[in-house]
Amino acid sequence: MAADGWKAHAALALVQLNYGGYHVITKLALTVGMNQVVFCVFRDLLALSLLGPIAYFKEKCAIL
Repeated sequence: MAADGWKAHAALALVQLNYGGYHVITKLALTVGMNQVVFCVFRDLLALSLLGPIAYFKEKCAIL
């Protein structure tokens, strides 16, 4: 179990980097003058396009 500890630390570091990058991009977009509602819609559409196929194929494989 201790040998796999680095995977957990790497995953946590990757999540923190993603949150940091998201914060920078959000701050930049809203500072430039992007509408908050438009930004939220774009964010949700991006999440749907990334997570939708993953959920679809995961459920498709679980049924078979």
